[in-house]
Amino acid sequence: MPGSDAAEQTPDYVYAVRRSSRARRVTLRYTALEGLVIIIPQAFDISRVPDIVSRKREWIARVADQFRNRAEHYACEPELPEVVMLRAAGRKVSIEYAPSQRPFSIRDNGDSLLVSGRYESAKVQKFLREWLKRQASAYLVPLMRELAAEQGVTLSAVRVRLQRSRWGSCSVGNAINLNARLMLLPEPMARYVCLHELAHCKHHNHSKDFWLHLDSLMPDARRVDAALAGAWQFVPGWAYA
Repeated sequence: MPGSDAAEQTPDYVYAVRRSSRARRVTLRYTALEGLVIIIPQAFDISRVPDIVSRKREWIARVADQFRNRAEHYACEPELPEVVMLRAAGRKVSIEYAPSQRPFSIRDNGDSLLVSGRYESAKVQKFLREWLKRQASAYLVPLMRELAAEQGVTLSAVRVRLQRSRWGSCSVGNAINLNARLMLLPEPMARYVCLHELAHCKHHNHSKDFWLHLDSLMPDARRVDAALAGAWQFVPGWAYA
């Protein structure tokens, strides 16, 4: 389990240090929501971290610049959304808030959610992530199996997760994992990811044959693949753990 964060600072950067029992080496991670995070093994000497950050300053500067627009985008977002756009399914779910001294609860009315009682932003966001997984399971799993059936492909499993970075993955045994955040993307992007992973059931690589096969499944596959680089703009900050 990851340990608690400790805020640190060098002359150029502010960052968080996180100890992890699973870490076997020092890892630098940069995200639009967290900024720079240094993940270290439990027994690692934390006094060595500033020197590591200093040596990586060119990489940090380059990545920080790449994430600048995203960071500014998330900084302007409200902590609690008033609407969730499930674009993949063509649905819009509104959220109403009714604070009171009653226990925290959320009522799902289908196309609306009612948040009431004593609630905190973190609790609501956690619920929304779990709710998003349920919406994705209900929509993406049947879609994936339908697309597979059309191609005569047998899938060993279709799972929905909140993966940190990947939109999807396919194992050698044709078990497919899909990111629940696909529900927030436009339908062509979500469908493309499903077809991309389906193509991997035949070609477990990104060879020329893979792309030719994917093009046969979705003629504009390469255009949508390129558009995925900007897919972050459809995913609100609360959707990340």
